[in-house]
Amino acid sequence: MSIKKQVFVNFILLVSAIIYAIFIAEILCRVLYVKEPTVEERGGEYDRLLGWRQKPNSSKFNKTEEYSVKASFNSKGIRGPEYSYEKDKDEFRILILGDSFAEGYGVKFHDLFSEVLKSDLNDRLKHAAVKCEVINSGVSGYSTDQELLYFQTEGKKYNPDLTLLMFYSNDIVYNNRSHYEHGYSKPLFELVGKELILKKIPGQKPLETMSKKSVNTKSAYILETIKDWLGRHSRLYNLVSARISVGWKHEVLIWLRSAERPQKQKSQSNSRGEDAGQAAYKDAITESWRITGAIINKLKEETSAINSKLLVFYVPRRVDIYSYDRYAIRKKEAIFTKDWYKRTANVVLGGICKENSIDFIDPTEKFRAEARKLMAKGIELYYLRDHHWNAKGNRLAGLVLSDFIYHNYLNGEN
Repeated sequence: MSIKKQVFVNFILLVSAIIYAIFIAEILCRVLYVKEPTVEERGGEYDRLLGWRQKPNSSKFNKTEEYSVKASFNSKGIRGPEYSYEKDKDEFRILILGDSFAEGYGVKFHDLFSEVLKSDLNDRLKHAAVKCEVINSGVSGYSTDQELLYFQTEGKKYNPDLTLLMFYSNDIVYNNRSHYEHGYSKPLFELVGKELILKKIPGQKPLETMSKKSVNTKSAYILETIKDWLGRHSRLYNLVSARISVGWKHEVLIWLRSAERPQKQKSQSNSRGEDAGQAAYKDAITESWRITGAIINKLKEETSAINSKLLVFYVPRRVDIYSYDRYAIRKKEAIFTKDWYKRTANVVLGGICKENSIDFIDPTEKFRAEARKLMAKGIELYYLRDHHWNAKGNRLAGLVLSDFIYHNYLNGEN
């Protein structure tokens, strides 16, 4: 056999081995990696500004081994009945901004924290000359940047007296990313000095106007289309890209940067007790927090402009509440995800709100106390695999909010 032929055969064997390995890895990921339902699987659709939204006048069955729930959306894509932009004179209106915890796709509508909040407040106000309405605009997968844009373009039309921002720890990372984990493009802000600039919006779908674009732009569209397809169909791609997006990419960049200053980097590593990768990750998260703070402050400006108060509610993770979960993932986080920033998210978020004179609720201790009470009965506040609030968790969140809102915004109207 000639050398050229041998090289060709070896190349074919190598490519075949790689394809086979990827195929096996994909199968293993489908067996072991629990993939969150995509936006489309939850009834969403493409949106030019926000990336995606709930389909108006639609309904969807959300079914897993832990729940089976039908969610219905009104003509504005909001879960629940129709809400008019105009409000009654005696109405205290609350608009909720948030992600999947706000949307509550795992519980029935009447069990949703926003409905518990509405019911409890109206019970408290039954002898007063005011009634409460709660409009929950939560959309699965949204981060704070999308919630700000939604408020600017749609939410403020409802003229809320109070705007409630539900904040979950993964907002920190996604506020500094242009793609969601399932291949959906999303808006991206950046800070230029102290000014918050909308750097990118999803714009047009990949290949939508390819014939009008240059060759380089066509190549970019093709690449985005491939990434989009992989994001929707490959669990291996989602798992790997998530790891890269969240940390490794930044670690590599800092490692390359440190190569130019090896002695300085070495001394920093020794003094802070961390390597270049850890420093890279912290740098990336620090920047994400800066952008997050600017977005929240901008939301305060927008709400104040229509005489609406802003209240930020920190959504505790399941692992923040149950000690055995925190113990179980501590080693995993330290090795794989460097998840330290999530464990301090409530503290940093509270500091941002205090600095900008924004009302803030951290219900972590109340959730822990309730979890301890229910544990003896074998009842939990979160789904085990899904990790979102179940009906009990939603009820607790609704009651915590009701108590705070009643005493801070409504008690004087009694």
